[in-house]
Amino acid sequence: MLAAASMYPLDAVRNRVVHWAFGNDPYCHEKYGDWFDSIMRGTIPSVAQPLPMTEDEKRTMHIPILLFLGTAGPIVGDAGTARAEAAIYPNIDIEALDSGQLIAVEQRDAVNRRIVEFLNL
Repeated sequence: MLAAASMYPLDAVRNRVVHWAFGNDPYCHEKYGDWFDSIMRGTIPSVAQPLPMTEDEKRTMHIPILLFLGTAGPIVGDAGTARAEAAIYPNIDIEALDSGQLIAVEQRDAVNRRIVEFLNL
């Protein structure tokens, strides 16, 4: 979706991508909509992608990971499927919250509380 918006910089395409990324939360649109639109306007599509990690590489990562999943996030898709995919990491803590993509904004109190717990502060 982001690549489409940068390759076809039409207002209608950008507006659709903003709605896709932010969902229906008016606070997110008001707070970050202009910023997101300016990012899309200045983005040049890239053909390079990061190399994916193998399943064996994922299983050997022992660094603690805290992953937030939005249950209404269209970018990630189904939170249950994302949770199952991420569970391959041996030291991962997955938190699914009722949110779109801007979890730290929509669920800021829960996110902040969980980060503090995760960091043992």
